[in-house]
Amino acid sequence: MTMRTHSMASMGAGLPKLHTLLRYGLFFVLVALFIGFALAHPIFSTWGNVASMWRTASIAGLMFIGLTWVIASGEMDVSFMEVAALSGMVFAFQLQAGASPAAAVGVAMLCGAGIGVVNGLLVGYLAFPSLIVTIATAGLARSFAAILGGGQPIYINDSGVVGHFADAVVWGMPIVGIAVVLVYLLGWFVQERRLFGHYLFAMADNRRAMEQVGVPCKPIVFSLFVISACGSALAGIILASSLDSGQPMIGNSFFLDGLTAVLLGATVIRFGKPNIIGTAIGVCILAIMVNGLALLGMPNFMREIFKGVLLLIGVAIAVTASPKSKSI
Repeated sequence: MTMRTHSMASMGAGLPKLHTLLRYGLFFVLVALFIGFALAHPIFSTWGNVASMWRTASIAGLMFIGLTWVIASGEMDVSFMEVAALSGMVFAFQLQAGASPAAAVGVAMLCGAGIGVVNGLLVGYLAFPSLIVTIATAGLARSFAAILGGGQPIYINDSGVVGHFADAVVWGMPIVGIAVVLVYLLGWFVQERRLFGHYLFAMADNRRAMEQVGVPCKPIVFSLFVISACGSALAGIILASSLDSGQPMIGNSFFLDGLTAVLLGATVIRFGKPNIIGTAIGVCILAIMVNGLALLGMPNFMREIFKGVLLLIGVAIAVTASPKSKSI
């Protein structure tokens, strides 16, 4: 009896350690990856390469922040990457037509936000399945992007202040990277310290109960899709400026990255629930992995395999940790 009690006490003492490891394990993975690649290739840890990774990760992170909240609420958005492509093409098209950079940004943002409004109305107010709706709007955005350039990129001669913002550095740090860090900090504050964040996660657990107690779930879902679209549109504009061209097919490369960053990030902090800090860590892991493997001469298809494995891990943990899966 004494031995059994002692054994159970030991197991109970070990549970908090296991819980801590699960919640913060991805941080250790991030550090281990960075150290491993730094030891494997001398260029990896140079400040120039780190700043380049930071800039690339920031643009992707801006695209994924709204997606994080959409998935956290129990919905899905697979149009985010095509919204980015469409907005980048509209931005480049407007500049080529002689519009000012400010006007080009405004029109591109309106086009991106328009996709978000359609998604939000159909999913939030008409209760259409979010996966089907966003597959449809992704197809529309991709088609419109291709039509603008006749299936070809639209090149940018001068993107004005947007280009300066995308390329600017201060004390060796990319301005766009600093700005996105501030956006993520604001997102974390809203998620963790405002009522909006509590509603967000509660809706994924039991939306019907939330509606019965008077929570405005429909407007919240609508706003989530608009936020997702606006973040993607802004990322698409910055990306087009950085590449000096609007690329109609650029969205293909961000689809797997977005879902991997969000779902893999759901393994930390709020275990099983997509969250801002988790997505930031997921984005950093992808940036480090892609950059490090490229420096080591790894072909692109091998990098995609690694991304796919990470996505499967994230999905498995998210499904396992979901309250809905436990009630089945």
